[in-house]
Amino acid sequence: DILDYTFADPKEQAYALSAIVTLLLQEDRKLEAAARCEQLGNLTTGRASKEWWQRASSLHEQLGDLTRATICIERALEGVDLREEEQRVVQRLHAFELGQPETVADALILLRHHTNPDVRLEGVRYLARDRFSKDVGTFEFALQDPDLRVVRLALDQLALRSPVGRTGAIRPFALNEDSEVATAALRALAALGTMDDMPIILEAMDPEDRSQFTAARSAAEKITGHTLGVGLDPDFDERLNLRLAWWAWWKEESDAAKLGG
Repeated sequence: DILDYTFADPKEQAYALSAIVTLLLQEDRKLEAAARCEQLGNLTTGRASKEWWQRASSLHEQLGDLTRATICIERALEGVDLREEEQRVVQRLHAFELGQPETVADALILLRHHTNPDVRLEGVRYLARDRFSKDVGTFEFALQDPDLRVVRLALDQLALRSPVGRTGAIRPFALNEDSEVATAALRALAALGTMDDMPIILEAMDPEDRSQFTAARSAAEKITGHTLGVGLDPDFDERLNLRLAWWAWWKEESDAAKLGG
């Protein structure tokens, strides 16, 4: 308490703070010690400042606060002429801990390894900005993510990037219990699907869910070139009848194709 006093002379202030750090560490009060190290990093200059920031980073890392540890180590490295590979290590650490990707490689690491779903979503959003090598496979991998926001965005991107007919990874999501996911999958099937996808599209044509029904109907019309009904927004009974009509039409087409074969 005696040392915790604001001195007019910065050197005296730094001496008092460094003594406080020593006492706090003796009592294993690492969080408070880290905060004082940050104060010292701001108070001092040159090599001393960098050493205090490094010490603060180390303490935060020991406490498991990697975000704060990253911020502190970046302060320690300000003005340091790092080699190119060292700079990339720091940038990757920054991207991973703070969820701020700067390259496709950063975003891929976030998507594949980060435990925070909000950060993984940021990774996918970054990847969605432009085309990149093996992007289709990457967004198919993103479909395995437990966060449905990531899955929906991945489905939207696959609709834009995948070649027609590559629907194997998309198809199961047309029956997802989350209506927004199912609707996104059906939109992707409308863009990429073939006649092989019709059974699952018709199965997903749920009369009780207007958006999902509309997406499934649109996919069926686009793939087959066939239209049933003229109403753009049919009510429940009309949707129920349209679903039955689509199944009847599809059975007839399938039977005809078998006989023709």
